[in-house]
Formats: sequence, structure tokens, C-alpha cells
Amino acid sequence: QNVGLVYNKGNAVLSTFENYLGPETFQKGVRAYLRAHAWGNATAGDLWKALDEASGQNVSASMATYTDQPGVPLVRVTPAGGGVRLTQSRCTPWGVSQPPVKWRIPVVLRWSDGRKIATQRVMLTEESQLVKLPARPEWVMPNGGGRGYYAWSAPGAMIETLAAHSQQDLSPAERVSFLGNLNVLLDAGEVHGDSYLGALAHFGADPEPQVVSSVVSSLRLVRGAFVPDSAAAAFAPYGRRTLQPALDRIGNERRPGEDEA
Repeated sequence: QNVGLVYNKGNAVLSTFENYLGPETFQKGVRAYLRAHAWGNATAGDLWKALDEASGQNVSASMATYTDQPGVPLVRVTPAGGGVRLTQSRCTPWGVSQPPVKWRIPVVLRWSDGRKIATQRVMLTEESQLVKLPARPEWVMPNGGGRGYYAWSAPGAMIETLAAHSQQDLSPAERVSFLGNLNVLLDAGEVHGDSYLGALAHFGADPEPQVVSSVVSSLRLVRGAFVPDSAAAAFAPYGRRTLQPALDRIGNERRPGEDEA
């Protein structure tokens, strides 16, 4: 089990940095690392050094905060004059206290001013940093690409706006990531149940099966936690309203030539 955790975390962290640096830069560093250590031994630090040289950034220092200490970071995003403020802390379940930890977090922000969508990359090294944006954002996706190894939180209105824009403006990976993050926020006490269900309702009509599967899993999660048998009749209409568009599209029987998913 511990080996699985190490491999899964390692994969997630490497994916985070590939998304932050860009695939071409990341692959350039990996190729240099493989050439330098072909038919020999190497350490993780050798790979980080190759990524440092390929990117011109201090990847080693950032990687150390992920590999040499426990926990997962939580990035809080709040509107601020001229942009947004990012504040980091350790992500913990509600009511759990853990020693504070600070990371160097490669954050990818996707945001829109209502006319166009842009991406801004930020290395969050301080407990709190102001990120300037060239226009007032209508919405911000704090985990652009959906591959960042961090949870994120935002004001309720920002989460609701992002959920409402999800199908037209977010990639399938970002939509799945949004739903997974929403579950983390619920566990951490960062969102209330009504806000959670309100945001979740936007994803039932999603055309991607994996997104709809995530919605079903989330509904199963809250059904057990929030809905006693006495409230099942009240919860059922919400479930039908949320998932009926997916059922109408998919149907009860598999159609000829239909994708396996």
C-alpha cells in the first residue's frame, strides 16, 4: 500500500510540473537526464537538476517541498485589486489539526474576462501572494489543465460561476478535476452542502461519460452522509433532475457502434 502511495504521488507530482513547465520543456529535461545517466545509476535529484537546466527555473527547490515533507497543499483564491490573491495552507479534513507546512506550488491559473480565456503560471512560494491580471476576471480555474497536485478553494460565488461555465469553457480533465476538488472542499469544511449540491447540478448534463460518472459517485457520497431515510423522498427529485439529461442522452440500452465508455 505504501509503495502504491509513493508511485501515485510521484506520478501526480511529475504531472504537475510537466503541466507547469509545458510538455516540450519537460521532455527536453527528461531526455537530457536519460542521456547523462544512460547505462548508469541516478537519483531523483539528477532528474530535478536536468529540469532546472531545461527550464531555467529552480525546479529542485519546488520538488523538495513535495518529496521531502508530508501533506497536500490547499490554495485559496480570492479576488483582489488588479487580480487575485493566492494563499496556501495544508489541506486537512474538517476538525483535524496538523503541523503547518509551506510548499513552492506551481499554480496554473486559467481565467476569463468574459471575452477571452487566458492562462497564467505562478510559482506560489510565500504564504500569500498577489497575482496581477490584465483585466478583471469573470471566472478563475485555479487548477488549469486539472493536473496540479494541490487542492484549491474560492469564494462560493466564484465556484458557482466556474461550475456554470464548465461545459463550454473547461476541458473534460478540468471538469473531472473540479468535481474531485469539490469533494475535497466538502471534507475540509470549505463549502457547505447547499453550495456543493448547487455546483454539482451543473455537471449532470455533461457530454463526457467520465464527468457524469464523477457526478454519480459524488451523489452516492452525499446520499450516505447527508440524507437519512426520512429525507430520501426529498433528495430523489434532485437526483432525477441532475442526471435525467444524461439518461436521456445515453438511454437504458447500448446503441450499435456506441463508445465503450
